[in-house]
Amino acid sequence: MLALVVAATLLQPLIGELTASLRPATPTATLAPTDAPTPTRTPSPTPTPPPVLAWEGTTLRVICLAVQQNYPEIEDKAPERIEEVIAGWLARRGLQVVSSGQEGADACDGRLSIELTGKALGANYGGAGTISYCYTGAEYRGRMVLEAEGRTALVAPIYATTGPSASAVAGCLGQQHARNAPFHGLWANALREGLEKLWGSPF
Repeated sequence: MLALVVAATLLQPLIGELTASLRPATPTATLAPTDAPTPTRTPSPTPTPPPVLAWEGTTLRVICLAVQQNYPEIEDKAPERIEEVIAGWLARRGLQVVSSGQEGADACDGRLSIELTGKALGANYGGAGTISYCYTGAEYRGRMVLEAEGRTALVAPIYATTGPSASAVAGCLGQQHARNAPFHGLWANALREGLEKLWGSPF
């Protein structure tokens, strides 16, 4: 009798494990991953164009832009990106820009004309019998004119210059030709100042 009791005690854990294995498995649900919602970008408000203070605060909204660059002494000088930069400045202030000759010119309520003449400035460099004439300076002269129907035209003179430098190294780094004079970006500050004179507010 004692042997049966001992055998039953030893088999009880095994019977429990067998019973648990025969129970039906509890179903589990697999949740599919969900994409996070894409945030909606709020468009930036269109800035209000600044008024032209000299015209009693008249506000222009569509500008016809014409840029003329002249380099009389340089036949193969590529034009600078003046029109593209000016158009960007005006657009950031809320002005719609129409380039000269494009469709939409009839809708312009103002016209901005920029005339610039660029000149390469050079000097002699070198020593010990080796002299090179290099174009290490440049200048721009011109004007900006803002016009609108029934208004007196506003004119802002433009002048910008740099160099020639006092010294040059490594054979002037290719500046023996006038087209390589430092024209790039020289006009930027002068044109920005011109816009500020015409509108009477910062650009």
